[in-house]
Amino acid sequence: MPATLLLDENRLTTDERIAAVELTGTLAATVRRYLRANNLSGPVIEMRGPQRREIHLVAGAGKAARAIEVLRSAGAIVHTDGASIPLPTSSDSMAWGISPSEARWVPPLVALAAAVRAAGAVRRTHLGDVAC
Repeated sequence: MPATLLLDENRLTTDERIAAVELTGTLAATVRRYLRANNLSGPVIEMRGPQRREIHLVAGAGKAARAIEVLRSAGAIVHTDGASIPLPTSSDSMAWGISPSEARWVPPLVALAAAVRAAGAVRRTHLGDVAC
């Protein structure tokens, strides 16, 4: 059964089916490009501020312990187990980058972990090109 988002008022409460992964800076940008290039994009909340910050809504957190470890070791904040995530409103400092109605699906958490791992590989490749 595909994951569906149950949005209550202006908040999302995470559970074993739906989680939220918060990424910042270059990692957020690289992951977003990877997801788009591989047709894996799902709902994304963009946080306004001096540094790029995004919250990706994902499915399947209850069966993805290793993927959650990968995300956290890369610096992501993974919101699970009843965490309450504020959702964008017209007067907020956040907005939908991809709204639930625009997204074709809610991607699995493991897809986001794969994007983070790919972003790490890209970063290591570019650092290897730098002469010291």
